[in-house]
Amino acid sequence: MSHTLLIPYDFSPAADEALRWAAREVADHGANATVLHVINPMPGASVTLPVITPPPSSEDLAAVRQELRDAMSRAGLTGHVRLELAPSPGEAVVQVAGELGATLVAMGTHGRGGLTRMVLGSVADHVIRHAPCPVLTVRAPKKA
Repeated sequence: MSHTLLIPYDFSPAADEALRWAAREVADHGANATVLHVINPMPGASVTLPVITPPPSSEDLAAVRQELRDAMSRAGLTGHVRLELAPSPGEAVVQVAGELGATLVAMGTHGRGGLTRMVLGSVADHVIRHAPCPVLTVRAPKKA
């Protein structure tokens, strides 16, 4: 039985490690892979003062797609690239996992805790709690 991997990617070392893990999974089991990057269309917005920013241009989106393909190539991963414009990366990951019928989400985690996690939230935590399939979290390798 083939399975479908969804790999959320935020250009972090932990996300790179998740891509490498996914590349091995695809090679070993013939899984289908989709790498997802979520772009917040209002990155400067706050709760008290909304900031209106123009949506990314088609050139900007093409550049991000190419950066995603380059990251996949470095990891040895073949698959699809998907971009989503959404204010909540966690919600976008859960939605795309459902749309794709993903059998596994493999994602990097920064391993933040305490106050940092409480203030910034945790995309991985949201996905773990709400995804329609199992979620594998991968941490970046420790620096030597």
